[in-house]
Amino acid sequence: NSDRPEDEIQTVKCVSGDNTSSLRKCTYIDVETDMSVSSQDSVLSCPSWMFGAEMGCNSAGVVIGNEAVYTKVPYEAEPALLGMDLIRLTLEKAASAKDALRILTEFLEKYGQGGDCSADRDGWQYHNSFILADSTEAFVLETAGRTWVAEVVTRGPRSISNNLSIHKHDFSSRDLVEKARALGWKGDSEDDLDFAAVFAAGGCDPDQRELCGRSLLANATSNGSMQVEDMVEILRSHKGSICMHGGFSSTSSQVSLLTRAGNDVHLFTGSSWPCSSIFKPIDVSSATEYSSDAFELSTELWNAQRRMLSGLYRDSAQLDAIRDAQRLTEKDWLDYFREHKKSKIPFKNALEEELALYRKLAP
Repeated sequence: NSDRPEDEIQTVKCVSGDNTSSLRKCTYIDVETDMSVSSQDSVLSCPSWMFGAEMGCNSAGVVIGNEAVYTKVPYEAEPALLGMDLIRLTLEKAASAKDALRILTEFLEKYGQGGDCSADRDGWQYHNSFILADSTEAFVLETAGRTWVAEVVTRGPRSISNNLSIHKHDFSSRDLVEKARALGWKGDSEDDLDFAAVFAAGGCDPDQRELCGRSLLANATSNGSMQVEDMVEILRSHKGSICMHGGFSSTSSQVSLLTRAGNDVHLFTGSSWPCSSIFKPIDVSSATEYSSDAFELSTELWNAQRRMLSGLYRDSAQLDAIRDAQRLTEKDWLDYFREHKKSKIPFKNALEEELALYRKLAP
């Protein structure tokens, strides 16, 4: 779930790989990308005002999502990259999760991270944690300014919330020990350095959302397997405000199932509140066919769903009827995707069908 200011529109963008120019105009600065590496197509969930993405996937089967974290390292004084910019830049070039880890940290060390993270909330800044995964590997990457550590996920479920969570790392930036000593760490060996304990400064109560998420994931995987539908229901849970409502809300959601056979499933809502949204499958190869009309439809959908639902949370019967209709439509799309694994999903058609549903159900 992407948790953002409640009125910030977040749309689904399909971006074709750009091999014509090395220059990328990010939210606050321009950067150079590696032209010797072919660009990937990507599907991104993007707050409408920025270059970057809260989460996304690419045609190489790499997925990345991020969370805000708060650290003791001061923010950059000069314009830099947002964590969301780092996701988009990385997905454009990464051929694997390990490749993504390298690319993202190279951008981070070269350009830094910083700048207002909202279009209308001056001074709201944060550092970032990331999950990077493909069908064979997964990493958690946590940052404090340009300093970073990464953990290889080897078994079981792993989640990130708005707290630093890496206590024992597998990879790190070269300046890690120097930065830790500047913060008062007195250990003898980097192997003993607890990144979360040394660098964290605030965040969310770990006994609330973070703990609830881990508990739900543990329950869902207790039999040794997990289905797409299980993850969707976790994101819809209101335990610990996993599905968040209020001044900050869950403004878009993504679920990805990655398989070694290449039959990946990517589901995006492109709308607020996963408890009252439809998870729509999209094939990354559709990126080259995703028109500007479809992008406009994505914006229209975000607004239409908000208008329809904003007055219904005290009318439980009508809200239940809308959710029932959403779940039926969602099941139809997911069944279609599973039956036609090699066919492209007409995402524009999915948007049109969902808009038609909301027009029909609107009070």
